[in-house]
Amino acid sequence: MGKFIYGTELNNEITNIIKNSENQLVIISPYIKLHSRLKDELNSKQNKEKLKIKVLFGKNEGDASKSLTMDDLNFFREFPNIIIN
Repeated sequence: MGKFIYGTELNNEITNIIKNSENQLVIISPYIKLHSRLKDELNSKQNKEKLKIKVLFGKNEGDASKSLTMDDLNFFREFPNIIIN
């Protein structure tokens, strides 16, 4: 059966998923707000050429900035093997 997690437990789980990703990382969320801890973990993966990252976001089709800030979008764009939709 599925388990719902919130708050610190959710943040820890997301951090662990990023930390343990080696070949593929898929991030799907209607809203993305990257905290410094997540950015630090993602930065540790930036030079991993075999890691493919796919980011799917958005609940606001008319205004993507309501779902992802320009700072976070630019952060993601620094990765060599990334697809952002």
